[in-house]
Amino acid sequence: MLGEIYEQFLGDVITVNGETVEIVNKPEVRESGGVVPTPGFIAEAIVDRAIGPAIIGKSPAELDGFTVADICCGSGIFLLAAYGVLLDYYLSWYLENDRETYIGSHIYEAGAGQWRLTFDEKRRILLEHLRGVDIDPNAVEVAQFSLLLKLIEDESAEALKAFVEGRKTPALPSLDDMIRCGNSLVSTAEWEAAYGRISSAIREKVNPFSWGEEFRDEMGCGGFNVIVGNPPYIRIQNMVAYSPEEVTFYQNQNSPFRTAQHNNFDKYALFIERCLELVKGAGRVGVIVPHKFMTIQAGRSLRWLLSGGRYVEQVVHFGVKQVFGQGTSNYTCIMVLNRTGCESVQFEKAGTLETWRYGQHGAITDIPAEELTEETWAFSDEEVRILFNRMRDEHPGRLSEVAEILVGVQTSADNIYILHPSDKDADTIMCEWNGREWRIERDILRPCLHDAVLQAYARPEANAWIIYPYELVANAKGRVRAHVIQPDAMAVRYPGCWAYLNARREELEGRNITGGTVAEQQWYQYGRSQSLTKFDTPKIILPVLSVEPRYAYDETNTLFTGGGNGPYYMVRTRDDMTVSNHYLLAVLNHPLSEALVRTNTSTFRGGYYSHGKQFIENLPIPKPEDAAQQEVEGMVAALINLLDEWGAARIRRERVRKEREATALRREIEERMSAVFGLSEEDMETVRAVPVPE
Repeated sequence: MLGEIYEQFLGDVITVNGETVEIVNKPEVRESGGVVPTPGFIAEAIVDRAIGPAIIGKSPAELDGFTVADICCGSGIFLLAAYGVLLDYYLSWYLENDRETYIGSHIYEAGAGQWRLTFDEKRRILLEHLRGVDIDPNAVEVAQFSLLLKLIEDESAEALKAFVEGRKTPALPSLDDMIRCGNSLVSTAEWEAAYGRISSAIREKVNPFSWGEEFRDEMGCGGFNVIVGNPPYIRIQNMVAYSPEEVTFYQNQNSPFRTAQHNNFDKYALFIERCLELVKGAGRVGVIVPHKFMTIQAGRSLRWLLSGGRYVEQVVHFGVKQVFGQGTSNYTCIMVLNRTGCESVQFEKAGTLETWRYGQHGAITDIPAEELTEETWAFSDEEVRILFNRMRDEHPGRLSEVAEILVGVQTSADNIYILHPSDKDADTIMCEWNGREWRIERDILRPCLHDAVLQAYARPEANAWIIYPYELVANAKGRVRAHVIQPDAMAVRYPGCWAYLNARREELEGRNITGGTVAEQQWYQYGRSQSLTKFDTPKIILPVLSVEPRYAYDETNTLFTGGGNGPYYMVRTRDDMTVSNHYLLAVLNHPLSEALVRTNTSTFRGGYYSHGKQFIENLPIPKPEDAAQQEVEGMVAALINLLDEWGAARIRRERVRKEREATALRREIEERMSAVFGLSEEDMETVRAVPVPE
C-alpha cells in the first residue's frame, strides 16, 4: 500500500518560479501519460512465471549467487513480489528437507504449527538475491524503504533487539549496493562510443550507469538469473520532448540498441533488449508491455529480436482489458522470455480479470516458435482474422453496393476559391487578398467545410464559403447537370466575384483543367468536374485522415473539397436501396467497421490513418429485419438532434447533461448494432483489441 501511495508522487517535482511554488509532472512522466502503479496481482503473476521455473527443486546451496533484478524498479513492487516468492520458497524447502537441522538458525515455530524464517535468514535472502536500478533517486529510496518494511514485517521489538545485540550490527541493512540510481539504458562507455567524451551537463541529465562497475560480481558471473519489471511505455515522439539527446543516442549506429534503428520505436523495446543482455545464458525475463508491437510496423525490430533467438516462452494476452485500472488505455500482455531459446510459445488469452487474477487460466495454445518471425505475429491476430472472415461471410452486402462513395469538389486552387470573410452584409461577404478588400456576392457562394473537425453523428457546421461558378440545370429526364456560368453572365450578375477571379486569373490559368463540354469550358471553372451535383441531398461526411470513426451527417447542401487523399469524402445511399443514411451512420461508426479499416489502411504522420474509398468500400453492411433497422434509425436521428442541443446549450450543467445523454445513447446504438452484426461480448473484446496502426 505504501508503495502504491509513494508511486503517485514519484512522477512529481516541486518547482519554484519567483514567489510561486508548483508541483508539476516530471517531463518523462508527462510525456508517458503519467505514473500508473503496477497492480500487485500482475507483479506476482510475472514473478511466479519468471522465477518459479528457475528455482524449483534447488537447495539453498544451489541458489548461492542467484539474483533477481528489476532494472526500472520504481517503488519496488516487483522486488517486493520477488522477495515474497523467495521467502516462501526457502521456508518450504527447510520444512520439507530435514527441518530439525534448520530450527533456530533458519526457521522457528511462531505458534502451533506456524513456522517462520528467522530474521537473520530473511535479511540474508534480501541482501543476497535482490537487485534494482531506477533513474529516479526518489524511487530508489522508496524501493529500499519498501523492502526494509517487508524485512521487519511480523518481527517483534525483542527479536530485533536480540539480533542487534548478538550481531553488533544494525537490524536494517544498507541497501545502497543493492538498489542503485542510474540510467539502465545508457553507460558512459556506450555514450562515448557514439559521441566521444561525455560532458558534465549530459552526464547530469542522462545519469549514465555502468553495469559492470555497479554490479561487478553479478556481471562477472554472466549477469542476473532473472529480470522482472514493467518498463516505461514512451514513444520516440514523446521522448524527443524531454530528452532529445537520448533519442539521438539510441538511434546512433554505434549505440547497442538494434530495436531503435527504426524511425518509430517505444522505450519498452529498449528495456527488453537490455534485459536480454543482462541475464545469464540460461536467464529468464518477465515483463508486462503493450501487445500492439506484435502487429504494427513499428514493432518489427522488436519482433526480429525476440523471434531471432526464440526467446519467447509464454504470452498472456489481455486484449482490451485494462489491467492498470479504469482511466488508462494501455492494451497489454505479459511476456516471459527464456534466454536459452524455446521450441514453442505458450499463448494464453486471459478471461475476465477477476477470474484470471484468482487462478483461472484463459484459453491456452502452444505455438511453434518457428512460426514467429519479424513479420506480424499470427497468434495475436488469428482470432481477429477469424472474426472478420465470419462477419464478411455472414454479411455479404458491401458499402459500395448500397451507397455511393464520392469525393468532394476539386478546385485545384482551394486557396483562391475558399474564402474566410472579414465582414459581411445581407448580399455580400468581404474578404481580404493582396492588400485590399473584395466583395463577393452571396448568390455565387456555397457554405463549405475547410479544415473543420468532424464528430461522429454530429451535423458539421460550415466554417467558410466557396465560390461555386456553376448553375444546376435539370434536363428533360430530370437529371441535374452543372453548367459553368459564362463570362458575360458572370460580369453582369456577379461583378464583385468576377473582378476577384480576374485579379487571380494568371494563377487559375496555370491549372490543368478537365471536365465539362468544350464549348462551356472556362479558365475559372474547377480543376475537375466530379461531384458538382452531389451535395444537394442528405449525406454522410467523413474526414479521410482520422484516428477514430468520425462519420458526420449533413442535410444542408454544405460543400467540401476532396480527392483521393481527402480531406473529405461523402457517402450517401443509392436510390434503389432500402437502407438509409441514418442506418449507415450506425454501421460506419461501430467499432467493428473501424477495426476493419485499421487492419487495411495507409498510415500517416501523427498516428492518422486513411479512411479513403478503397479502405471503406468493402465494409460489410448487415441487413436486419425492418423493425430492427427502424429502431436503429430512430436512435440515430435522436442522437443527431441531441448533439445539436448539446452544441447549442450555453449553461454548463445543461451541456454536461446533454453530453451524458448523448454518450449513453451512442453506447446504446453500438450495443444494438453489435446485436445486428451478431457480435458477442467476447467478439467485441477482440474488436477493441485491434491496435491503432502506426
